[in-house]
Parts: sequence; structure tokens; C-alpha cells
Amino acid sequence: MSGLAGKKILIVDDDVQTLAMLRGFLEREMNSKVKEARDGKEALRMFVSFNPEVVLLDIRMPEIDGVQVLKMFKSKKPQTPVIMTTGEASLEITKKCLAEGAFTHMVKPIDFYNLAEVIGRALGLEDDWTTGTEDQNEVFSKTEVEDDLTDEKLDISDEDQKFLALINVLEKKGLLKKSEYYEELRRLKEN
Repeated sequence: MSGLAGKKILIVDDDVQTLAMLRGFLEREMNSKVKEARDGKEALRMFVSFNPEVVLLDIRMPEIDGVQVLKMFKSKKPQTPVIMTTGEASLEITKKCLAEGAFTHMVKPIDFYNLAEVIGRALGLEDDWTTGTEDQNEVFSKTEVEDDLTDEKLDISDEDQKFLALINVLEKKGLLKKSEYYEELRRLKEN
């Protein structure tokens, strides 16, 4: 995705290996301008000085967790898209991140080319289902939900079915992996 060339991306993660892999991919393959931070305090300083166009933010970090950092980023520059990263797939984490203003979240290990597509979408570099008129989006969304509800029949509530339909739509757009969320829903249902 050459559309990421020259884009300023801030990566925040306490794992040095993850930082190195993400930075290497984004700089070498996507020609992006990348800065990194290893904790929340450094991330806040870098956010102001570097002024990134998009942020990759780990959820689990020492001292200040990623959700708190997300809130601070959004209070300073709400228009900057933040993609949360985490080592665990959880509906609760997804809901919490989205409620705080994250663009989406991705589960590690991160597929690099999927990441490039998600960053492109966050920056508005690709057409997606939200680029039409409100009427077109409503028709598309209803069609997608109706189609997706028939994909897999689970013994779940109407509310869960609607959430799964949303997960299906997001997966089709390359933003989430449906299988991880189905497994998490099943696990939650058993508890």
C-alpha cells in the first residue's frame, strides 16, 4: 500500500521486539515515517512533539495502560485515529476501546499487510462501506447484517447476533478476525 508513504505513525508498545518488527515493516515496506514509545508517558510526549497521523497503541503496558493513554490522546486531538493492539481477543476489550474512541483494535501477532490496510482505512485512503451517502450506507448495512446473520447459526440472543453481524462486516473490511470473536463469544456463553 504505497498510500502510507510519508505518513507519520507513532507505535506505542512496551515490547521491544514488537516495536522493532512493526517499525521495520512500516518503514521498509510502506515507506512511512515512524516514531516509537515504550510506555504511556513517553507516548504522550511523542504524541505532542511528533504529531502523528495515526497511532498504534498497545493496551497492556506498565504504569499507564493503553486505554488511559487513548483517553489522553483523544482529549488532545480527537481526530487522530488510534488503532489499539493486544495479545488477547476479548469482546470486552473491543467494546471498551471503541467506546473510548479507538478506530479499531487488532490482536497480536499482527498480520502486517492487514495492518497496512487498516491504517489506510483509518487515514481515509481507501473506499469502504462508510463512504457513501447515509441512505446508501443504511441499505448496505442492512443487507450485510441480513446476509451475515445467516452465515453461522449459533444458539445466541438477538443482541449477540447483531454483534456477530457487526463482527462479520468488520472482518469483510479487514478490520477484525471473526473466528477469534466467535471463540470468545462461545467462551463467554459457557461462563
